Amino acid sequence: MIPPWFADVLWRYARVAIVGGPGTGKTTLASYATTHPVIHTDDYTGLAWPDIPRVVMDDLAALGPRWIVEGCQVARCLRKGLHVDVVVVMRVPRRPLTAAQEGLGKGVMTILAEVSRAAPELHFVDPIDYYRQVPTQTNR
Repeated sequence: MIPPWFADVLWRYARVAIVGGPGTGKTTLASYATTHPVIHTDDYTGLAWPDIPRVVMDDLAALGPRWIVEGCQVARCLRKGLHVDVVVVMRVPRRPLTAAQEGLGKGVMTILAEVSRAAPELHFVDPIDYYRQVPTQTNR
């Protein structure tokens, strides 16, 4: 069953990014969405590293006005100019991680901090604290 806070996010926002380190539940959360098509950035791992953000953004543009993009690569897409209405930040791993996965998670959070400083108007949502962060207006 879809978490109530995520149902609210999907009702409020058309373009949703779900980002976080490995094992934080990004794909699981996206699987609850029935109102938005979903792109998983893990599906792009066969592409050259520099090409991934551009290809993801092109594919999202082809989906229309409502979508979800999820994965570790979402942070890079945001840094490269992906426009979203909200960023859901998944911070807590749900399973033990390898050292490499922990490093990737730290890198994702570093890029998100950079994006947040560059775009202070961008709305970030922390699922753990959602109801204290709900805006009074939406981007619909």
